[in-house]
Amino acid sequence: LATLANRVYLAPTLALKDSPLVKQIRTNPNITLFEGWKLQRIVGTDFVEQAELVRDYTTEVLTIDGVFIELGLIPNQEFVRDLVKFDAETGRIPINQRCETSVPGLFAAGDVTNIFAEQVPVAIGEGTKAALSAWEYLAVHYAQERPHHTTPRTERRLLQHGP
Repeated sequence: LATLANRVYLAPTLALKDSPLVKQIRTNPNITLFEGWKLQRIVGTDFVEQAELVRDYTTEVLTIDGVFIELGLIPNQEFVRDLVKFDAETGRIPINQRCETSVPGLFAAGDVTNIFAEQVPVAIGEGTKAALSAWEYLAVHYAQERPHHTTPRTERRLLQHGP
């Protein structure tokens, strides 16, 4: 955002650890850090106009045009730690465009993966892709076990042509 906006204000909820990214944030003249401050209120009539931050009974009012809220939750991936491969550098689960992991039949989506943009709408879309991919996987690999089942058109296409 700092390359698109004149000014970016960051109020991290957790202490920032030293890293190349944090160093870049601290030295960027377009970014102002409000470490230890909490967002108290967003003010505006038809659009966002101000954000009120508080720290130790002190209020800072910022004039702004927009707000992005990132809560900083840590994705839970421990339950698959021994099942799939993880990227050693990022600690995330690498997936392909079909949300497939290193284990056939095991799919992943959202912030635990190597996808771009850790945002709720992206995670929802990735979750939908993972569900469709899992359904196709099951249709192709397990359809022979249930020949009496009436298959939908998509499943018939998969069985005839493959995924």
